[in-house]
Amino acid sequence: MITLDQYFNVLSQIGQEAENFKHSLCSLENFESYSYWSALTNNSMLLNINQLQDQFPTLSVQGIAMIYKVFDSDLDGNLNFSDFFDMIISIDNPILRQEITFRKVEYKINGLIQINVRVFELLQFYCTKLMELQQIKQQLHCQIDFNVYFTFFKNKHLKIDHYCYFLLTKEYSKHDENLINFEDFYKLLSNQDNNAINELFSINLEKIQVAQVIMKRFEQEKKNKKHKQFINKQQQSAWQLQNSPKQIQYFSVQTNDKNENRIFEDQKISEWTY
Repeated sequence: MITLDQYFNVLSQIGQEAENFKHSLCSLENFESYSYWSALTNNSMLLNINQLQDQFPTLSVQGIAMIYKVFDSDLDGNLNFSDFFDMIISIDNPILRQEITFRKVEYKINGLIQINVRVFELLQFYCTKLMELQQIKQQLHCQIDFNVYFTFFKNKHLKIDHYCYFLLTKEYSKHDENLINFEDFYKLLSNQDNNAINELFSINLEKIQVAQVIMKRFEQEKKNKKHKQFINKQQQSAWQLQNSPKQIQYFSVQTNDKNENRIFEDQKISEWTY
C-alpha cells in the first residue's frame, strides 16, 4: 500500500520525464521537415490497427495495445484522432502546433490526415507511463479527485505539469460522478498561473478568430471552386447547344446526269455532295 503523497510524487516524476522526452524530440533540427505519412480511411478521422502496424512496425504490441486503450473510445478497433490531435498540440513546439492545427483544418476540408511520425514516439511514451500509473493505482484502492491533486501540488509549491494532467484525464473516467468532468477540469486548468497550461487548455479568442479566418478562407475557396465548375459547366452546355449541328436530312434526287445526294438544313440546301 502506498500513500497519496507517494502517488502524487510519482506523477510529478512522470511529468518531468515527459518534459525531458518532449524536449529531446522537439529540439531536433528541422523537426518540422521529417517525413509525413497520410492515412485515408473512408474520409473518417480514424486509423485502424493494421494501418498503424504497417506505418510503425517498430511499435511494440504492448505499446499499440495501450494506444488503443487510450484513444479507442468506442472499442471498435479504430483510433479517434480528435483526442489525438488535442494531445499533440500540447507539445511546446510552435511549428508543430501550427502544423497540426492546419492538418485539422485540412482534414475538415479534404478528409486528409497527416501526422509527423515522431509524434507517435511521444504517444508511446505516454502510454507506457499510463501503464505504470495504473499499476500504482491498484495499490491505492481509491479514486483520486483532481481537486486533491491540485491542492497537493499547490501546498507543496510544486509545478503543476500539464503532461501529468493529460495522463490523469486519460486514466480516470470522465463519466465518474466522484471526479471532476473534463469541462470543469479544463476550466480549472485555464485559471492557473501557468502559461503552458493556459496555452493548452484555455479558450483563446485569438486562436478561435484565426481558426475561423482559416476555415472561412477554405470554405470560400471551396465555394469559388464549385461556382467556377458550375459556370464552366453552363458555358460548356451553352457552347454545345450553339454549335451542335441541326438535324440534317439526307435524300437522293434523280437528275438527268446521275444520283446526287443533297443535304437539306432547315428546308434549305446547305451543301451538295457528289
